[in-house]
Amino acid sequence: MRHHRRGWAYSSGHGRRSVHGTSGANLVITGYRLIIASYVGERDGMAMELDHDDGRQVAEVFEDEETRQRTVNLFEKDVPLEAIEWLLAEAAARL
Repeated sequence: MRHHRRGWAYSSGHGRRSVHGTSGANLVITGYRLIIASYVGERDGMAMELDHDDGRQVAEVFEDEETRQRTVNLFEKDVPLEAIEWLLAEAAARL
């Protein structure tokens, strides 16, 4: 399976800050980053991934290329709600 990742990492000692963009959902959650990933192989599609700053994946919104169905997968427990809300808002805007 080929997996391409492209992303941006925002961190700030101030908790969250606004980021330039057209969506009001462009927040930054300290300790987390969002990655856009493209999957080819076992599953074909695009994903918006929520990772810890150290690269450990926390959650994803995956869009199947064929069906266009979007699903959410969590890989950890006790993820802050604002981090999940950030993931969902950015996935809705960018996938």
